[in-house]
Amino acid sequence: MGKVLSRAWAAGAGPGSDRLVVDVDSTICEVAGPDKAGAAFGYTKVLGYHPLLATRADTGEVLHARLRKGSANTARGIKRFIEELIARVRRAGRRARSWCASTRGSGRIAPSGSSAASTCATRWR
Repeated sequence: MGKVLSRAWAAGAGPGSDRLVVDVDSTICEVAGPDKAGAAFGYTKVLGYHPLLATRADTGEVLHARLRKGSANTARGIKRFIEELIARVRRAGRRARSWCASTRGSGRIAPSGSSAASTCATRWR
């Protein structure tokens, strides 16, 4: 996905010199059948996966994704995920001044394993 992002942005599909806002969130992906590796029941009582996704706020373009088992806490692995996201976007040619905030407004990334859902708004220049 990283090379595709670099090529697409080099061809003009990227945000150019505009501000880049990235939405980071988790979602529930339901599966059919109990034999899916990694599928589990989470807080929604749905059998499935609980992946993390990072998308451009203005276009919905997926910048990074990580599949997690269905019982994963919302914030599990978020710190590493955001580090990987920033590295990927930098390899695509952007530099950043960034700030992150949890949805609870604490002004920081919720630590892995906490119950706070996390979002990250990053301003790339």
